[in-house]
Amino acid sequence: AASKLSKNFAERQIKKTYTAIVFGDPTITNDEQNDRHAWNTIDYPIDGKPSITKWRYISSEETSDCGRVTLLSCQPQTGRYHQIRRHLSYCLGTPIVGDNKYDKGLERARAVRPMGMFLCANTIEFKHPCPDQNTKSFIQSSGPTMEIREKTQLSCEEGDSDLLDDVTGIVKTTSIEVVH
Repeated sequence: AASKLSKNFAERQIKKTYTAIVFGDPTITNDEQNDRHAWNTIDYPIDGKPSITKWRYISSEETSDCGRVTLLSCQPQTGRYHQIRRHLSYCLGTPIVGDNKYDKGLERARAVRPMGMFLCANTIEFKHPCPDQNTKSFIQSSGPTMEIREKTQLSCEEGDSDLLDDVTGIVKTTSIEVVH
């Protein structure tokens, strides 16, 4: 079962969805300009190889410490090194909060780096690896709230709860379950 699952990863038969909090508000690029929540596509090569990331807007918030931040859902269609991080930063101009490599070195970005990167895999969907199970399985989380809240609490100084309130205000309660 483990080797079959590894093979599925290698053959890109695993569908992954990530949640990211980014600086700024990305420009909608889909054909349905009136639907902010529709899927958009970034089709831009990385290291000379085709690279595609689908993304969609979930919500945004104006924060006192970070300016406008936006919650996005992302689905990499290819598996390039740091693909989501690079696509969001370079192609949309909206680096992930806490990403010390692709955050463009802005002062507000450097200030939140100690909290860690606000990128979380929240759904992994795959065909069940056992031959007698002809079903799809997936591991799902409704959002990265608990991890983000813990990071923010650890990083905020005593009495400085504005950032904590801002960040947790744009994401929902997390629950993780394995569904067969």
